[in-house]
Formats: sequence, C-alpha cells, structure tokens
Amino acid sequence: MIIQWIPLLITICFLAFSYYKRYSLKTRLLYLGALFIVSLILVLPIFGFSIMTLWGAFLIERIWILLTAVLFIETAISKKSRMLRIILGVISFVIYLYLRTFI
Repeated sequence: MIIQWIPLLITICFLAFSYYKRYSLKTRLLYLGALFIVSLILVLPIFGFSIMTLWGAFLIERIWILLTAVLFIETAISKKSRMLRIILGVISFVIYLYLRTFI
C-alpha cells in the first residue's frame, strides 16, 4: 500500500517547493489539474479493475484536499480575491468529504 502514497508525497513536495520558489497560483493549479486528468484516465473502465484503478481513485480523492490546502494558503498569503478563494476552498473540502464516503 506504500505505492499509493508515493505520488502524493511527490505532489506535496512539489507544492512545498513551489511556495519556496514563489511560483504562481496558476502553476500550482496547472500541476494539480494535470494530475487530476491522469487520475481520471487511470480510473477509466478500459483498464479493468486493477491496482492502477485503485491508485487513480486514491489520487482523485487526495487531489481535492490538496486543492483545498493550496487555496487556503493562497488566501493567507495574497489579499486579492480572498473571498472567492475561501469559497472555492470550502467547496473543494466538501467534495473531498463526499468522495471520502464513496472511496
């Protein structure tokens, strides 16, 4: 089961590095979006039920909580469009909790 945590660790390391190097919010969200698309491809029924399907489902669930964290950190750092980021962060957290009940 450690294989599932490796991409999550890589994603968290990238997000931490992106804050250290002061990348833009667009870069962070683009990376999470690309990871989300790869996760959706892994979950497609063309692969059958395999470890890749479980891996994709795990990543889809975790991406929402990472998106919530990124939006709340950006809210604390930046003063522009603070209310919109808080609302999107809360929506992302609710989606995470919803997915948590099904996966």
